[in-house]
This record gives sequence, structure tokens and C-alpha cells, in this order.
Amino acid sequence: RIDPLNAAFTDSRKPLAGEFTFNGYTLFVIANHWKSKGGDQPLFGRYQPPTLYTQAQRLQQATVVGNFVASIRAIDPNALIIVLGDLNDFEFSAPLSTLQSSGGLVNEIETLPPNERYNYVHEGNSQVLDHVLVSPALAARRVRVDVVHTSAEFAARWNDHDAVVAVYNLSRVFLPFVAR
Repeated sequence: RIDPLNAAFTDSRKPLAGEFTFNGYTLFVIANHWKSKGGDQPLFGRYQPPTLYTQAQRLQQATVVGNFVASIRAIDPNALIIVLGDLNDFEFSAPLSTLQSSGGLVNEIETLPPNERYNYVHEGNSQVLDHVLVSPALAARRVRVDVVHTSAEFAARWNDHDAVVAVYNLSRVFLPFVAR
């Protein structure tokens, strides 16, 4: 766990970090489920702009996780790092910006066309709350990123969030596909 006693994770799940070796590569994976937006004023409610009571805690969480990523990258600037999970915030939010800048990460959801950037529908608003952020070294190995819409768009749901899937090439022999 990353700094589990930090007040940023009070009443919230603690991030779990793992170091894995695959095909001769070391991959750092940081799984997250940040503070819920429950209690915030609605986006399109009576009060504009809405008060986001929970955002301060997600900002703290972003700082802790971003600093952890930065500590790995300080040792190895080319480290393969992936930070993923239900971050409970939008790609343009202050917590996501903080995580991206402090960790030097690329948000893979931003590689999708704007009309495909959602994995959750709340009160008729399509939004993205689950993210996959990666180090530049891993982003360079990107094969594909997509959201698999199996629930968010449907009345009968098995889950309230759709999966964000990212595929990377971690083979020692890289054979690029060339269309001729």
C-alpha cells in the first residue's frame, strides 16, 4: 500500500502498488479507488458552479500517488508505470491534472475521440471516472485503448461503470505492422 496512514485516504480505499516482471520487463502497477463524489452538489443542479465537497480529498490522493510515481521515475526515468482504477473524477479535473503533472503521466482516455470518453452515465451525463494513466515509456508501447460499453448505456446494468481497456506491446521483438 502507498502511505496507508496518510489522511488523504481516510474513509477511502488505499492504493495498492505492485511490481511485476513480464517478458523481461519490470512493470509497476498502482491500483486505485479514490474518494467517491457522493455528497457533492449535482453538476447541473440549482447551484452553479456546484460545490465539490469531496474534491479536496481526491486532490490529496492525487498528490500522494503522483509523488510515489515521481519517486519511481527519479530512480528510473524510463520505468514502465501504470496508474489505474476508479479515480472518481473527470479527465479535466484538478485531481487528474495534479496526478498527471506530479507523476509525469499520460492519461490514456485522452487518446480517444471526445465522444468516446465516457464509461459512466449519471443523471443523463456521460462521463469518465475510471482512468488508465501511464509513464511516457509505457505510452510509447501503446497498441490500443478503448472503453468496452457493456453497462453504462443500458437500463439493465450488471455494473455502473464500463471497463477501460489498454493494450501495450511488451515483447522483446517488436515487429511493426506496415500497411502497403
